[in-house]
Amino acid sequence: MSWLFSCLLAFSRPTAGTAAPAPSPVQSQGSPAGACPAMFDLKGGWNLSFAGCGFLGIYHIGVASCLLEKAPYLVKGATKLYGASAGALTASVLSSQACIAKCCEDVIEVAKEARKRNLGPLHPSFNLVKVLKSGLNRDLPSDAHVLASGRLCVSLTRVSDGENVLVSEFSSKEELIQVCLFVLVVLQPVGNVLPL
Repeated sequence: MSWLFSCLLAFSRPTAGTAAPAPSPVQSQGSPAGACPAMFDLKGGWNLSFAGCGFLGIYHIGVASCLLEKAPYLVKGATKLYGASAGALTASVLSSQACIAKCCEDVIEVAKEARKRNLGPLHPSFNLVKVLKSGLNRDLPSDAHVLASGRLCVSLTRVSDGENVLVSEFSSKEELIQVCLFVLVVLQPVGNVLPL
């Protein structure tokens, strides 16, 4: 699985002021002794980061699905889940404990719908933001914002000065969805209108 981590996931130490998860729950969730390489200390705490990758976001879903199946302790024991662009969608699904299998089905349906058009997802009649908003509303649990707050960190670029901002507190499920859709505007520009 080392290729998996080097391709799409970045591990880092928890930031100053954040507590590392207790080692005992991590060990009890199926981590056999010596399963992780020496460079990764399960007792020291870690974060997971899903990079921005545009339409290749389906790979993030595959990685998340594999992690939940083969090494759930890596997701459950992570202090923070970071996401940028398409990676923010996967990080939000993991942090809110939504069904990853349902998300896989949704992505396949979106791809089928996009393939019906000459330009695929770039066709003017294909509204990716609308499709994703509908899916997130349907698939995320009603308390997704509570589960994600403090654990999910979505990377945004502030328009006024171009600075990177990490958003990690969400007051409602709708706000969580809006933040996730906002980072996708790059995938499908909607003129001067934000998806909020």
